[in-house]
Amino acid sequence: MKKKFSIVIISVLLLGYLAPFDTLLVGADETTVTEDTTVKTAETETATEATESESGSDNEKAEEPKEAEASKETTEKEEKAKTKEPASNIKTEINTDKSQLKQTNLKAVVPAGSTYNSLFPDDNLAKKLAVIITGNAAATGNESVDSAALLAISQLDLSGETGNDPTDISNIEGLQYLENLTSLNLSENNISDLAPIKDLVNLVSLNLSSNRTLVNLSGVEGLVNLQELNVSANKALEDISQVAALPVLKEISAQGCNIKTLELDNPAGAILPELETFYLQENDLTDLTSLAKLPKLKNLYIKGNASLKSLATLKGATKLQLIDASNCTDLETLGDISGLSELEMIQLSGCSKLKEITSLKDLPNLVNITADSCAIEDLGTLNNLPKLQTLILSDNKDLTNINAITDMPQLKTLALDGCGITSIGTLDNLPKLEKLDLKENQLTSISEINDLPRLSYLDVSVNYLTTIGELKKLPLLEWLNVSSNRLSDVSTLTNFPSLNYINVSNNVIRTVGKMTELPSLKEFYAQNNNVSDISMIHDMPNLRKVDASNNLITNIGTFDNLPKLQNLDVHSNRITNTSVIHDLPSLETFYAQNNLITNIGTMDNLPELTYVDLSFNRIPSLAPIGDLPKLEILKVTDNYSYLRSLGTMDGVSKLRNLELQNNYLNYTGTEGNLSALSDLTNLTELNLRDNGYISDISGLSTLSRLIYLNLDSNKIKDISALSNLTTLQELTLENNQIEDISALSDLDNLNKLALSKNKIIDISPAANMVNRGASVTASNQTYTLPTVLSYQSSFTIDNPVVWYDGTPLAPSSIAHSGTYKDGEITWTNMTAASSSTEFNFNRLKDGLTFSGTITQPYKSAVKVTANAEQTYTIGDTISEEQFLKDVNAKSSDGAPVTSDFATVVDLNTFGEYEVTLTSEKDGIQGDSCKVIVKVLHGAPVISADQTINYDKHATITEKQFLEDVHASTDLNTAITTNFSTAVNLNKGGDYTVALNSENEDGVKAETVYVTVTVDKDPAPIISAKTDITYDKFSKKTEAAFLDDIDADTNDGSIITSNFATAVNLDKAGDYTVTLNSINSDGVASTPTAIIVHVEKEKIATISANTAQQYEKYAEINETQFLKDVHASINASPTTAVLESDFETVVKLDVPGTYTVTITATNEDGGVSAPKEVSVIVKKLPAPEITADKEITYPKFDEVSEAEFLSDIHATINEKNVTITSNFSADVNLNKAGDYTVTLNATNEDGVKATPVEVIVHVQQGERPVITADATISYDKFANITEAKFLEDIHATSSDGQSSTVITSNFETATNFKTAMSYTVTLNAVNEDGISAEPVAVTVTINKEPAATLKADAEVSYAKNEAVTESDFFKDVHLEGAEAPSTAKATSNFDSVVDRSKTGDYTVTINATNEDGAVSTPIEVIVHIGAESAPVITANAEVKYNKHEQTDERRFLYDSDAKIDEANVEIKTDFAEKVDINKVGTYTVTLTATNEDGQAANPVEVSVIVSDAAAEKVNVKYVDENGAEISAAETLTGNLDDAFSIDAKSIAGYKCDATLSGVFSTVEQTVVFHYKAIEPGVVTIKYEDANGKAVAEDKQITGEVGDDFEAEAQTVSGYSCRAIASGKITEEPQTITFTYTTATPSKKSGEITVQYVDESGKKLADSKKVTGDIDDSYSVEAKAIDGYSVVGDDSAKGVFTEKSQTVTFKYKKNTQVSKDEPKVKGKTNQPPSADTKLKVDNNTLPATGDTENMALAVLIGFNMLLVASIFLFRKPKTNQ
Repeated sequence: MKKKFSIVIISVLLLGYLAPFDTLLVGADETTVTEDTTVKTAETETATEATESESGSDNEKAEEPKEAEASKETTEKEEKAKTKEPASNIKTEINTDKSQLKQTNLKAVVPAGSTYNSLFPDDNLAKKLAVIITGNAAATGNESVDSAALLAISQLDLSGETGNDPTDISNIEGLQYLENLTSLNLSENNISDLAPIKDLVNLVSLNLSSNRTLVNLSGVEGLVNLQELNVSANKALEDISQVAALPVLKEISAQGCNIKTLELDNPAGAILPELETFYLQENDLTDLTSLAKLPKLKNLYIKGNASLKSLATLKGATKLQLIDASNCTDLETLGDISGLSELEMIQLSGCSKLKEITSLKDLPNLVNITADSCAIEDLGTLNNLPKLQTLILSDNKDLTNINAITDMPQLKTLALDGCGITSIGTLDNLPKLEKLDLKENQLTSISEINDLPRLSYLDVSVNYLTTIGELKKLPLLEWLNVSSNRLSDVSTLTNFPSLNYINVSNNVIRTVGKMTELPSLKEFYAQNNNVSDISMIHDMPNLRKVDASNNLITNIGTFDNLPKLQNLDVHSNRITNTSVIHDLPSLETFYAQNNLITNIGTMDNLPELTYVDLSFNRIPSLAPIGDLPKLEILKVTDNYSYLRSLGTMDGVSKLRNLELQNNYLNYTGTEGNLSALSDLTNLTELNLRDNGYISDISGLSTLSRLIYLNLDSNKIKDISALSNLTTLQELTLENNQIEDISALSDLDNLNKLALSKNKIIDISPAANMVNRGASVTASNQTYTLPTVLSYQSSFTIDNPVVWYDGTPLAPSSIAHSGTYKDGEITWTNMTAASSSTEFNFNRLKDGLTFSGTITQPYKSAVKVTANAEQTYTIGDTISEEQFLKDVNAKSSDGAPVTSDFATVVDLNTFGEYEVTLTSEKDGIQGDSCKVIVKVLHGAPVISADQTINYDKHATITEKQFLEDVHASTDLNTAITTNFSTAVNLNKGGDYTVALNSENEDGVKAETVYVTVTVDKDPAPIISAKTDITYDKFSKKTEAAFLDDIDADTNDGSIITSNFATAVNLDKAGDYTVTLNSINSDGVASTPTAIIVHVEKEKIATISANTAQQYEKYAEINETQFLKDVHASINASPTTAVLESDFETVVKLDVPGTYTVTITATNEDGGVSAPKEVSVIVKKLPAPEITADKEITYPKFDEVSEAEFLSDIHATINEKNVTITSNFSADVNLNKAGDYTVTLNATNEDGVKATPVEVIVHVQQGERPVITADATISYDKFANITEAKFLEDIHATSSDGQSSTVITSNFETATNFKTAMSYTVTLNAVNEDGISAEPVAVTVTINKEPAATLKADAEVSYAKNEAVTESDFFKDVHLEGAEAPSTAKATSNFDSVVDRSKTGDYTVTINATNEDGAVSTPIEVIVHIGAESAPVITANAEVKYNKHEQTDERRFLYDSDAKIDEANVEIKTDFAEKVDINKVGTYTVTLTATNEDGQAANPVEVSVIVSDAAAEKVNVKYVDENGAEISAAETLTGNLDDAFSIDAKSIAGYKCDATLSGVFSTVEQTVVFHYKAIEPGVVTIKYEDANGKAVAEDKQITGEVGDDFEAEAQTVSGYSCRAIASGKITEEPQTITFTYTTATPSKKSGEITVQYVDESGKKLADSKKVTGDIDDSYSVEAKAIDGYSVVGDDSAKGVFTEKSQTVTFKYKKNTQVSKDEPKVKGKTNQPPSADTKLKVDNNTLPATGDTENMALAVLIGFNMLLVASIFLFRKPKTNQ
């Protein structure tokens, strides 16, 4: 069925798509598409993936309008590759009605008796056709062929695999017999010659794509009915000009070729008159002029022509409807394309140099412009585009002005994302705009976006918007994205009845606005803002998803009437209460982790809820969780010390996964045995690690479906409850207190068990697990054995550690040098009295890791030590104390040592005694110690002379010596000496002789030493000459020297000298030689100095020839020259060296005479007379030419001048001289005749050779005759070229003309992939057109021998490494089965090697080729080794606030710690290193070791603990009615810091409360409630010293807290000067003034006391103080609420006649203290009731001055103090 191309294109364009199709007729009524090999560019694929990823993340994007998506992806859809059937399912159509087949006038007749193999030289082609025609899949090609069978085929698919596959076709010889073919697919083969199909005139469709050797299309010129041609992906194809004259061709695909110049010319008529679609993508075109000549061209694809700079040359292609010029990276301008009036679509994506599209105007039919990812700066006017529906200008970074986008009445999609737009402009007259994409620009306002009545999609994300305005007149808006801007308020997003998607995430929004006016809203995204209140989310019947995570939310409202809400995410906020989460019938997931939640409410009526995450909160209990019938996953991790109770958990029976790690469950002991979990029988995963207080897990015994259980870091000892959990596959119990694991022995499904950091020393219960290959990790066990006693610093214990096979596990190391043998561990030299030692065990085998440390406490028993024996002399007086000291008696712990010395030893009796030493401490008896005491006779005393002299050579015996020195002992014991060995009487000197003696008990005398002096001979005297002279270079030995100077001594002693080292006879000069001599007694003579004179060297004489000749260019150096002139020196030896200026004077390349001077100088400065030599450099002689007299060449021979000279044997006797001739100029080899050629030559010295003439005869041509071998054989797959073949068969032609070339059909007639015999024909034609007789040669292709396999002997892989058999072959470098061999390698790798288990495996590799030859198998050893070390990654630093609840688990989470190996735990020293309650930076080290013991490189993370400012605490003071009675105050502090504040004093009110709390992230208010108090009366009494009233009492009244002041009144006959002041209190008060009898009055003075602030403002009434002149006074500052005294709080002085003023200054307090404000000064407090006040007439009773008051007054004030403390909380009293 043929396509109507124009109708299809117009229809598709109306929908925004364009998909040009190729056709390939498969059957009479069946259509498939021609293969299009266009590959999506990397940019397209990346963009597609990114779009999919973006749209898929969090399901945040609703469906976008399809028109926009389609328009941006048009190119990809148009160019996607068409489906290609595999070669094994070759499609064809065979016409079975042979009567209709045209069999007359055939151009090619099938030879009788042909087989497929003989008719089709290409073995693959022959075999494929045999299979197709015979229907036999096993056909070999040897089947017979008849022409009718071939003529029956009309459609044929012979596409290959890759173009480089052994089954691909390289020769299509024989296809000429299929004359009825209308469709032929030869893609992905290796075809280079199309000649066999040149006469298939019925062809309509031809696919030649992906033939990498196809270099031209010669052969298609005659395919006059061809309509579709595909030559894409032919990388060697540069020229397609052969198609220019095809009269009906409608479609050409030539994408991905190497076309640089498009040459299309048809001198006979129109060029491609019917062509409508031309694919030219991915070539290197620079000029499109030829395309303008194609009269019907509609669709042009030129994408990826990187060198194309303009489209201007297309101006004449007036029928063009589509242009795809995407990725033309050098395209700088469109040029003038105004003549393309029918253009509907233009694609310009990725034209990175295109800066303007101003020429896109006045194109009345243009529907789609796509120009994304260009460099567009200017849009021009874009006038007269009345049909434009899609305009894509995305990712033009320099596009800032879009004012040109107006007056486009049909525009539906406008994409301007990723540009540099700062202002939207007017957007006038876009009445049909549906989609507007402005994301990733620089917009600050979108107020212009209004009055777009059909706009349904608006994306302005990633801009700089601070407000969105009102967005008026957008009644159909459905999709809105304003994320990633700077918005703080989106409250104007109301009254959009169609809006179903809003994204306002990643802004700084505080206010959202009413959402009830968005009735269609389905998805709302507001994450990463500053929203604190989402109470507006209610009554939204269509809302399905809300994401408000990462905000500041404290109020979540009611969530009423949200019947369709499915997903709610409010994680990472400040929410404290989620009790509103109920009655949400559709809710499926609820994320509320990382909040401050303390109240979760009942959480009921949530029938669809399946997932809840409440981690990282402050939830105290899970008891409020109600009936959640579908809840499967519940995460309440990391609530730390807050979560202490589980509740009943009876409403979540369907739970499958429960995570409760990092909490304080059972902190109070109320959780008991975790019975709350016992009914959760559907649990498959349970995590309770890091709770720290769980000890009883018996409640878990009913969880029969558990697969994963983690109980790390608790206090568990008994795990017997786990014995019934037979489905467990992974169990983690690390960091507990477990000793016995026998309960786990029958858990047959357990394949991973973690028991590290417990107290396990018997791992044998894990035997079954280990034997079945499970992973068991029990490292870092710690266990303390009972204390043992150490005797004599050593002890032995039985080894308590048991390996999984029940045998003792030997220690890996033993502290304190302990030893292990036969199951026992022994320590020695354990000297500490009471301590402990330890030993370690560590073994890794068969998936089991078992290691730990056993501590063995011990207590040392007492040990006594002493010397083994002690000697005393008869008669010594020794006490036991002295004895113990003498023998160094000690006990190991300092206890006293006792002995039986006093009773055992008799110091008056000679003999040996055994003494026993003992000690005892704390009831432990020490080991006894034995000491031998020997009592001996006294030692003899020797006396003798100290010195004696003997003559040298005297004869003295030892006896004579003893007599001579008068030697004797006091006990007459024998004396012995070393005289005979110590003294040499034949040598003078001093000798020391030792005298010894001992008594009968063997007691030795103290040795006495005598000095024996043997007199020495005198020093020798040397005589000799004082100096001597030698010639330089003379040879003298030291002996000859001594002889020459007559050296001798008076006593014959030997003379030595430094002659050999001091004198250099080869160097002239004076040398000093020293003579010495030493006699036999070592006495040295006085040294004698001799002067040795070495004379200077004699001057040498030079001799040499006077002249020397050299040929020009002779290679002579100075050395050779001196040799040639026989230069020499007559002196020997000599230091003189011959030198000359030969090399600087003589130029051997320049003929002439040169004078060379020879010189010589010796090292002593002696200069020889110079010698001159004349050097002559001769000229070159005249060159001589020799050559043959004549030579003959055949006509048309090609002979260069060089070849001519060679042919005539032209030579010259001088190198570097060139023979020249007139051969090239005068001889014409294309014309027979005789020519005279003259040979010449001139050397470089200008000397010419005698010319030589040669006659050249040119013959006429002859008919060639071919000779060659009749047969030849080659190995299969041999790479033989035609030239090599001709060489191998010795093919030659007889005419000898180089222009006669032998040709053959070797490459088409032979197939080296199939073993058989082929006939090759040789031909030759000379230049005169005379042909040689053809010669046939039989070529035999031998069968393929068996492949010889080679590979590495072994290969290693890590355990669990993913390796395929193919990988294995590569890794062992398998050779022998690669192309061209057809041998296929196989092995038993997959069946033999278990990559999950370490070990060695033997793998056998085999191979068989297609000719049935079997290779010799080879074996390879595969080693499966341990896994490589894991790799830890983590953030470089983690920040916490001081006091923040965290632990190691939270730290790992916060630092994003990861490890690249599953089931390997990361360990840290977080708990040891980090003090979360102290500000600072801590370094935490992360480590990990995998199950193979491979340790990861440690990673360090900085933990920064900082103070965090908390929200303020408001302090209010109210009365019983709640009315504020004092100004509110504010407390500030750091997060989690405690605060405490006492009620302050308020006049007229009472409150004794203290309020406390903790600073938090939420602003708090504390309120003090006060009770009003009634004031009491102050009574003033006036009495004398006897208590008698002297005046009438008075009363003072007022409000509580009011100040009062009373002054003693004047009473006749009495005297009292005093003033009392204070405050009115609740209780009545009495003040008594005590009067004395009046005395004569004195003059008085006055003090005025003032109270002001720092500015001088009055704060309280002034006070007058009076007193007698010269009396002292003392006044103190009063307490004033809210103020503190500045400076001194008191003043002292004396009254004077002149009035004085004392001023106290105050400053206002700035902070609220936990206590009442304290005034620096003393409070003026009234005395308590009934207190008597006595006043001394001589002093002024100032406040606080008590020095002169009466005892009664002191007692009264003390009573007042007690009463005040009782009445007020912290008052101060006047002293």
